[in-house]
Amino acid sequence: MNFLYPTFLFLLGLITIPVIIHFFNFRRYKTVYFSSLQFLFNIAKETRSRNRIKHLLVLLARILTIICLVFAFAQPFISAKKNINNNKFHTIAIYVDNSFSMNEIGTNGNLLEEAKNKAIEIVSSYSPSTNFELITNDLEPKHQHLLNRDQIIDYISAINTSPRTIKFSDIINRTKQILKSDKTLLTNICLLSDCQKHYFDFEKIENDSSISIMLFPSTPIEIKNLSVDSCWFDYPEHNINQQEKLQVKIVNHSNESYQNIPVKLYLNDSIKTLSSFSISGNTSQTITLAYTNISKGSINGKIELADYPITYDNVYYFNYNVSDNINIITINGTNKTMFLSKLFNNDSLFKITEMSAQNINYQAFPSNQVIILNAIQNISSGLQQEILTFVNKGGSLVFIPISNNTDNYKSFYSSTGINVLGSDSSKNQVNVINFQSPFFKNVFQKIDDNPQYPQVNMSYKVSIVKGNIFDELIVSHNQSSLFASIKQNKGKIYLFLFPFDEKYTNFTTHPLFVPIMYRICELSKNNSEICYNISPLVNVNIINTTNGNEDILELKNRKTGESFIPLQNVGDFDISLLPGNQLIYDGLYDITYKNNILSSISFNYNRNESQNIYYAPVELEEILKSKNFIVSLFNSSNNESISNQIKNIETGKPLWKYFIIFALLFIATEIALIRLLKN
Repeated sequence: MNFLYPTFLFLLGLITIPVIIHFFNFRRYKTVYFSSLQFLFNIAKETRSRNRIKHLLVLLARILTIICLVFAFAQPFISAKKNINNNKFHTIAIYVDNSFSMNEIGTNGNLLEEAKNKAIEIVSSYSPSTNFELITNDLEPKHQHLLNRDQIIDYISAINTSPRTIKFSDIINRTKQILKSDKTLLTNICLLSDCQKHYFDFEKIENDSSISIMLFPSTPIEIKNLSVDSCWFDYPEHNINQQEKLQVKIVNHSNESYQNIPVKLYLNDSIKTLSSFSISGNTSQTITLAYTNISKGSINGKIELADYPITYDNVYYFNYNVSDNINIITINGTNKTMFLSKLFNNDSLFKITEMSAQNINYQAFPSNQVIILNAIQNISSGLQQEILTFVNKGGSLVFIPISNNTDNYKSFYSSTGINVLGSDSSKNQVNVINFQSPFFKNVFQKIDDNPQYPQVNMSYKVSIVKGNIFDELIVSHNQSSLFASIKQNKGKIYLFLFPFDEKYTNFTTHPLFVPIMYRICELSKNNSEICYNISPLVNVNIINTTNGNEDILELKNRKTGESFIPLQNVGDFDISLLPGNQLIYDGLYDITYKNNILSSISFNYNRNESQNIYYAPVELEEILKSKNFIVSLFNSSNNESISNQIKNIETGKPLWKYFIIFALLFIATEIALIRLLKN
């Protein structure tokens, strides 16, 4: 037991007063005259010893009363085993969770407002000389230094909901970094949060007995939240007048079922589709929003539903591009064939430009999506270099060889990552078509059990260089590749390993020819991601169209008009944009270069805050203690004020109230004994 004011113990000398009174008051005798004392002799012997005991009990009661009163003024307490007053300098770090989930409703209203009120009460519990550190999910620069009591109260009052989230390890590291300059022996952290499980990354935290954590959990009383979790298209390609099927995943994070909830789909700020859904409690559901692309260019979409009080996950942004034409260049050898021009000229989706191998316009390459090298005998080094640059920047190359030209193709094949082993003139029939490949996804509605495949009488044998992404799409009976695709940087190379001459194959007249050529062109479109989740690690890759200039790209929020310069890694063929912590708000962003819009991308808030998975306060306390932290749990159901609970944690259990009660009991005992003596 310790005393808060031990100097009051000198007043214990006051116990001499009742001792002196006892000896000089109860020892006085009075003379009473009687005619005969004979009958009193026996009575006097009995009452003398009894009175002596009563007098001693009165003396003891008075002494104990004085002792209890002195102890009460000295304010005794039972010391805590470990307390935050062990610091040489007293500094308190306060973390206020201002993430989206703190908009839930608790017993005292909005959880964020409840946490802010608790934080202010915590600050008011300490002396004005105490230093404070404030941490929020925003990690604002103005919070990166120690604050006095008035400053931190002002900052706490100004806290608003933030789209950003941080991990528990970030709080520990930031607190240690700031308090290092304060020479604080213990790291004292007040944690005001709803304690969502995704927030705690215990695997990144080392055991540390120098960290004291005071838990102030905020618990929602009723969780009601619907969220738009994600969306995707059935088909990644988007063409004019194409029927789109947008799949939207809705998640119900509550126990309550909902009926006929409206969903709106906006395209380019206009309502495109209205739908509704019904969903059971704690389930997810995928709904389909169907519409037709009636315009070309950039399509900016937004899915929206109405839900309260958590509103950040009611909206989901996406965007994609619809092109009116697929531009194709065919570079023909000496023998011009008509099957390619007939195939593409009959469809308005394609715009074909034909060139001869002796007269190639290289400047036209960047404005096209597909280049077909058709039966070229010799591929010059200049053409080979231009073709590879075209592919690396996202273009698609189709190579159709001529027969018996192994030596002239070795250099070209080598540049694509394969080696030519020779040719095979035996009669072969297509044996296997890799329908499991993404190339053939949704190409055929039905596949016959015994299909008739095309005949191939001459093909090239090749081997794949290790490390290349090689997809065998058509294989012959002797297990030789006949048609394959190779991923190369941003583009793809499609290799036909047999000539299209009629004496070598019937492929150009076979039903497979048209869908395969259409699919190649369809996949040539630059189908980038329709959206990204906001994260410090998000990485957006775009094709490098700056022609090697050092001018920087900017990201501009189309709604707010604010722009910033993201970190940029410029490669030969692409640019990686790393927005980092500069990216705060969701919505549609334009990528601008010299004030010109190159493309648009959509960002959405991470849906982790929608998850209603929380740590129970007692469970979290045990986990933190297992990390050797000094943990104090503050229960909101406790009627005692936060300041008193903090005081108890710091100074231990106070005992002065008990000594006041004992003093009153001893006074009552003294009064009872005195009345008994009179009787």
